[in-house]
Formats: sequence, C-alpha cells, structure tokens
Amino acid sequence: MPQDFAPLMMFYRADLFKKYGLKVPTTWQEYEQVATQLHAKAPSASMTNFDAADPGWFTGLAQQAGADWWTTKGDSWHVDINGTASDKVADYWQGLVDKGLVKKNPSFSPQWNKEMNNGTLLTWISGAWAPAQIGGIAPSTKGKWTAAPLPAWTAGDTSTGIWGGSAITVTTDSKHPAEAAEFASWLNTDDKAVTAQVKNINIYPASTSGRALQILDQPPAFFPNQPDFYSEVKKVAPGARSFSMWGPNVTVTFSAYRDSFGAALQSGSSFTGALDTMQNNTTAGMKKLGFTLN
Repeated sequence: MPQDFAPLMMFYRADLFKKYGLKVPTTWQEYEQVATQLHAKAPSASMTNFDAADPGWFTGLAQQAGADWWTTKGDSWHVDINGTASDKVADYWQGLVDKGLVKKNPSFSPQWNKEMNNGTLLTWISGAWAPAQIGGIAPSTKGKWTAAPLPAWTAGDTSTGIWGGSAITVTTDSKHPAEAAEFASWLNTDDKAVTAQVKNINIYPASTSGRALQILDQPPAFFPNQPDFYSEVKKVAPGARSFSMWGPNVTVTFSAYRDSFGAALQSGSSFTGALDTMQNNTTAGMKKLGFTLN
C-alpha cells in the first residue's frame, strides 16, 4: 500500500540568500553561478554538500537527467548506470567539488548537522519529506528555510527525480494478513489517518485523494514562513520520474556508490570512474545470480 511520495526539491536558507544578495537558481548553470558568488562573499560557506554516503539523492538527480539504470527486453536485462545522463550529473558535481564550491561531509553526520544549523550550508537537495528532518538537524533555523523546484538542466523543464517515498507491505508469513492489509489500507486512505501523518511526519500523500486534504493548506510546523509549501510540492510532483524499473540487486549498486564515490572524494579521482565501478559491480553481481544481460 503506497504511503507517501517524495519528489526531489531544493531547500534553501531564504534569510542567507537575502543577506548575501543571491538569486534563487532555477537552472543548474545558475546554481553553479550562485555557488561561485557565495564563495566570493563568504568563503567559509557553501551552497551544499556532496554526499558520498547516501546514494538516494544522487539517484534522484540521475533520474531528473533522464537516466534509466535498469531496463529489460524479453528475458534479458540492460544496465546503464554509467550512461550519458548519469555521466552528465557526475561531471557537474565533480566540477563543484573541484572548485571548492560544495562541502564533502556526508549528510546526517555530526559535522553536516552543525553546518546546517549554523548557516554554513545554504541549500539542501532533498525529498519533500525534508521539513520533518530539518527540525531535528538544525533546530535553530525554524522559519528560515524555503522549498523551491529543483534546478533544471534546461530552463523551463519541470523534470525532477525522487528520493524516497514509502509503502506498507503485508508479508506472506503474517499471522493476520487480512487484518494487516485492512489496517494498511485504512492508514493510507482514511482522511483522518492521512491527515495525522501529514501533521506529525510531514508526508506528501501517495493517494491522490489525500492530496486534497485541508491539512495541506497549512505549512509544515518547521516552515511557518512558507504557507504554500504543499502547493509547491503539488506543482513539482507531476514532473517527478523514477527509473522505469529497479534492478534485482540494488543493494550492491548502492554499496558500490558509497565505496566508489567515497574513494573519489578522498583521492580526487573521476566521478564518472566511480559510476563505471558501480556499473561493473552491479552487472557482475547480476551475472553471479544467474541473470542474462545484454
């Protein structure tokens, strides 16, 4: 039973953008320009961080760029983790890292939490669930963040990726599968139940009827400065895309992301080379499991 939907968005410190006289970027080219301006005005601050520990955000960026990491034809799989779209994303972020425009600390680390809280980081590329997290990460910044559409590769393009989203599954060994399924359905379709989830954990409902609930006319508690928060999510959601399908060994792919991009950050080696490692590890693992690849 689908529970919530998490299109990728850009969260930015509106107060600091105003302080430094920065324009909110709408394209990735503008994002780099603003990052350069920020670095010149406040060398200790950065636009964001490149997270080599959590593959979720990078996966969403690859989706926005048009990547499909796994596809099938007949009984065969095709893996395209290091394809043109993903390489474009990797090259872009390598440029920001090499120019010193973004931090290298992993998200949710103590150092990252501190930088989010003290104004060292001005944006966070995250899913629509971010308001539920920022309150615990950066409690002193309530009312200072604003959500905006993810910068586009081409001006006017509304495409974005996803980071997360969730569902509730009843397993075959459940002692009470019918009751469990009924509860899962109630939790994610009943107006009062979905309203409680929006209020308490800031989900954006997966159910289309849930997206018309009155609770979405109010901003998340941590974003009192943005009364149209959920309206902005609603505008972004139709342009969100995932992969056409996910592969059978995603855990191998994500583990390779952490290892290869972590090593690339430390050594200064190629991000596209890290994608090659992900490609090779994923295909080798699938072949070992007996899948046919083309």
